[in-house]
Amino acid sequence: MKVIGVQVGGTFTDLVLLRSETCEQYVHRLPSTPESQDRAVTKGLTGILEAHQINSSVIF
Repeated sequence: MKVIGVQVGGTFTDLVLLRSETCEQYVHRLPSTPESQDRAVTKGLTGILEAHQINSSVIF
């Protein structure tokens, strides 16, 4: 199973991806977008999944 956690801050938005089967963790950080926080979250999700070649259908 793969799980993603997101923390939206005033300066940065951080994402952590956990592959529970291997206990691997990946971190992705990008600038926050205070005027529309969903943009940074969406961009971060796309970035972390593409960087680690993970299909979004396996994320819970």
